[in-house]
Amino acid sequence: MHRILVFFLVLMSVSTSSMASEGLVAEIKELYAFSPHNLSTEEQQTRTVALDTFWDKVESNKNEYLPILRRELSRENHSPFFYYDGSKLLLHLSNSMSDKQIAVNAIPKTDLKDVNNTDYLKTITYLSIEGFDTSTAALHILSLPSFKAYIPIHSLTLGQNYSLISMLMPLDKTLYIDKVLGFSETETNDVNLKSLILVLWYADTIRSLMQIETMAKSSKYSQQVQQTASELARYDESFSSDVPVEKIDNLRRELEISENLSYEEIGEIRRKRFNRISDEALIELDQLTYFLKKARVENAL
Repeated sequence: MHRILVFFLVLMSVSTSSMASEGLVAEIKELYAFSPHNLSTEEQQTRTVALDTFWDKVESNKNEYLPILRRELSRENHSPFFYYDGSKLLLHLSNSMSDKQIAVNAIPKTDLKDVNNTDYLKTITYLSIEGFDTSTAALHILSLPSFKAYIPIHSLTLGQNYSLISMLMPLDKTLYIDKVLGFSETETNDVNLKSLILVLWYADTIRSLMQIETMAKSSKYSQQVQQTASELARYDESFSSDVPVEKIDNLRRELEISENLSYEEIGEIRRKRFNRISDEALIELDQLTYFLKKARVENAL
């Protein structure tokens, strides 16, 4: 084929691709130029139909549109709702680790008033379980103190506190502890602060327990927050092995953990076993946290 003709065909291909890209970007900007929580039910239904059409369009031509979707989710100039709905679309169409990382980075840019809290909890928790650092997305729920999720299959309602626990517990605590400590210093909302105290208590590091003690005594915090911190600090201070040995042994057998596990080993078991959202998972979390704190006290860590 003549070189000029080849060049012309390549140029046409690039031009067509560029037009498709510009068209989809313009469509995204127009389609997502709204905040669901500001719309009436009827308006939301109309928008849902338009969004379904957009999802179908991208799915029907993934080779052309997925690269554009990835790029736009990585940019900063879109409406907050696009970062969540677009991320859910990406997760729907792709199972690649790189695409999941794009979603992890984009989701915290959303306005939580615009999304279903339960869906947000499930999405972030399962990305946590898969090994992604979702700490920023998890701590994003501090922007909505009224955050609440409901898990129908377990008839389980989680407030902001245990929603935050559920998203963070599958992570290595080194990924979130500094962020939580920082928020505990600057946060002013009592609901948020009490959620952060709970995370610090489960983290069970020297720094996290010291911060709980500080919050219990500091007039910088409200009486409610000080009381929450005091109750957890008192529990740790009075922690002992007065529980009957038989009961402890039975619990070990139930959890299938040996007696000679180190503090670090128990912590890793606890992290790996938090792999679902359920009342059973939260009960097991508390049971393993008991053994974690027991190991710390007995070994003077």
